[in-house]
Amino acid sequence: MYNLGGRRVLLGVAGSVAAYKAVDLASQLTQMGAQVDVILTKAASRFISPLSFTSVTRRPTYLDMFQASLAEPEVHVQLGREADVLVAAPATASLLARLSLGLAQDLFTLSVLCSSAPLVVCPAMDANMWEHPAVQGHVRTLQERGALLV
Repeated sequence: MYNLGGRRVLLGVAGSVAAYKAVDLASQLTQMGAQVDVILTKAASRFISPLSFTSVTRRPTYLDMFQASLAEPEVHVQLGREADVLVAAPATASLLARLSLGLAQDLFTLSVLCSSAPLVVCPAMDANMWEHPAVQGHVRTLQERGALLV
């Protein structure tokens, strides 16, 4: 098992039936010593509970930059700047597009724009969606910018 020794991981979870797999990823990263901050998109919160992530990371799970419990008004800046790596898992076609185009429409994409950390993208979608030219265009753009797709 790898020792991530306090490395900071910002995990963005998009709305997909595969969202439940991100809980296991967050748990494994935490067990390896990483400090994992999780941001759920609004759609992701329809598939999985924030409590699932809070339970395995022992850290708050973020949903919305305007949620009342956030003491810092610029939490997206803080999360982005403090991250050693950004992970989008699962990454839907919609999230791929937002990341590729720099659309800051949710807390995760805002945080990505505030970060210089490497981006790891874990696409999760139907094969026909994956093969669509628009999606493949966004994938190429992300790869050209140095994102790692796994």
